Parts: sequence; C-alpha cells; structure tokens
Amino acid sequence: MLTGQRPFEADSVSGLIALHVSAPRPKLPEALAEFQPLLDRMLAVDPRARYKNAQELLEGIDQAWTHQALRTLKQTS
Repeated sequence: MLTGQRPFEADSVSGLIALHVSAPRPKLPEALAEFQPLLDRMLAVDPRARYKNAQELLEGIDQAWTHQALRTLKQTS
C-alpha cells in the first residue's frame, strides 16, 4: 500500500509462497525508508518476529509517525 506494488510477484501460488518464505524482504523507496522497520516486522518470515496483534501494529505506526513529526518540527524550527 505504501508503494502501490505488491511485495512479491510470481506466476503461480506455489511460486508466491516460495518468495514469501525465502526471498529478501522488499525495501521501500528512500522517501519511505523510515517505515522499513514496520514493513520488516509485518512481513517477517518467523511469525514470532511479527506484530502480535493489530494494537501492537498501531502502536508501531504511531511511534513512527511521532518520530517523523518530531523530526519535521526540528527541521522547521
């Protein structure tokens, strides 16, 4: 959703599953790089490394947005 592209593309379901399991996690464009940790956790191969629930994900998003807002404030001050 951040880039308008799917994280993995394949010609078959089995190929898509293989990419989800073995391919490196996609990297966001430089303009969105600060959100890479969120993406990495959401797409982690090991389920234990993913967000445990929607609330935890929302907290991660809130933290990223807060960090971005504070950095913007510092740049404009």
